Amino acid sequence: MKFIVRCFGVVAAIVVALQLQVGVAASTRAGPSPQPVALAATVGPTIDQAAPSRLVHEEIGIGATYIARPSGAITIYDRPDGQPVGEVSATTGYGADRVLSVVGEPGPQWVQVRLDQRPNESRAWVKAAEVDITWTDLLVVIDLSDHELTLFEGQDVVLRGEIATGAADSPTPTGLTYVTEVLATPGSTIYGPFAIGLAHYSEALSEFGGGNGQIAIHGTDQPNLIGQNVSAGCVRTHNDLIRRLAGRLPQGTPVVIIA
Repeated sequence: MKFIVRCFGVVAAIVVALQLQVGVAASTRAGPSPQPVALAATVGPTIDQAAPSRLVHEEIGIGATYIARPSGAITIYDRPDGQPVGEVSATTGYGADRVLSVVGEPGPQWVQVRLDQRPNESRAWVKAAEVDITWTDLLVVIDLSDHELTLFEGQDVVLRGEIATGAADSPTPTGLTYVTEVLATPGSTIYGPFAIGLAHYSEALSEFGGGNGQIAIHGTDQPNLIGQNVSAGCVRTHNDLIRRLAGRLPQGTPVVIIA
């Protein structure tokens, strides 16, 4: 297992980002293929830094959130030295390098990770030798009741904005998740300029628009609906805010969705 501090680089997205199962009405419009998105670097963990007191989720405590980057397609296990329960591919369905959010701190031999699959917040174990470990002290909090998204860096608020969330029959699922990919959507209107995929899936819809109901944060061409519960489960926000988020969030950034 290698601990590295580096720029997260460029997300390669090889499919049309409009295929992302975002929470908006289906459309026949399609934009060009996504463009690479340069992501921000992190600069050293702050283990003594407490998370915002507003958060009560049991997984959010003190210190940085660690991120595991598989070296390729790797096997996942039910416990350390346990039985194989599946495999994680080296890339996402959108061509981005795979990342896994680490539960707690990585061990010298085994690392417990959150998976990008149903059911939400699924976990497994991976061999430490098969992943590189990075970290971030960024945290996105989505408050469904207040229709508000906040980006924290440690305890500091660096971005905040209003959002639209899932309708009554397709609510945005709550819980702890993380950023799986950041896709540029040039020429798109209904999704705005960027869509940020999450390792979170609709609990009301098994599929949407031909996809698997993945939840995303994205822009919109209907800013008048922001502040309402109108989507198929995704989080819409103003295009200027999604641009700033897309340029700042590395894959693996934790996202807490609270009711």
